Amino acid sequence: ICDIVGSGRMIQGKDDFLQYIRSAAEQTVELQIDSIITHGNAGAANGIIKTDRRRVAFCDVYHFSGFKNARIKRIASYLIPLSDQPR
Repeated sequence: ICDIVGSGRMIQGKDDFLQYIRSAAEQTVELQIDSIITHGNAGAANGIIKTDRRRVAFCDVYHFSGFKNARIKRIASYLIPLSDQPR
């Protein structure tokens, strides 16, 4: 399950997730990862996604099914559009 927080969109399953990614109208040009944190069966990553039209700050929180060789059980994805001014 992937919850795009604030959008009302809940993506269920690998196929639905891949379809969501493929249907994005924007081409990702650059992915900047600022931090990755893990502890137990949870982890988080944050940074900035640059597309051909805009920049978006993101923070994704992951919950895994276990500790080693685990599958992703749930993702909460927070997306914040940024102004056109690069940092």
